[in-house]
Amino acid sequence: MRAVSVNWQRSFAPVVETPKRARDELRWWLAEQGWPGGRAAELVAAVNEAVTNVVEHAYPVVGFAGGVVTVSVESVEAGGQRRVRLRVVDDGWWQPRVEPIGPPEHFGLDLISGLMDEVWLRRGGIGRPGTEIVMLSRSVPDARG
Repeated sequence: MRAVSVNWQRSFAPVVETPKRARDELRWWLAEQGWPGGRAAELVAAVNEAVTNVVEHAYPVVGFAGGVVTVSVESVEAGGQRRVRLRVVDDGWWQPRVEPIGPPEHFGLDLISGLMDEVWLRRGGIGRPGTEIVMLSRSVPDARG
C-alpha cells in the first residue's frame, strides 16, 4: 500500500530571488525528513531549474505584478522505499527569451529529466494560462526507522 501526503507547499512571487528562496526552503525540509544528501541535491537542483524557468519564461516582464509560482512536495512511501513528487505550477504565459543567454532551448528540461525518475510537463494554451511540471524522484530507502 502507498502512503501519500502533501508535506510541503510554498507560493512565491515570480522574481529573481525566488529560485534561491525555493532552494533554501526545500533543502531545509529535505534535511528535516532525513533525505540522503546526494539525492536531496538532485531534488533541489531540479526545483531550482523549474522555478528559474517560471521566472524567465512565464513572467518575462521584469516587475510583473500578480503572478504566482507554487512549489509543492508529496512524499510517496511504499515497500520500505521513499520518493517525492514535486510540482511547480505558475499562472503565467510561457514566452521564449527575446535574447537567449546560455545553452540552447530545453536545456533545463533535459537537466530536470536527468535528475528525476519521471517528468511530466503541461503548458497552458489559448485562454488557459499556466504551466505545470511534475517530477517524481528516484527511490531511496526509508531509513528514518
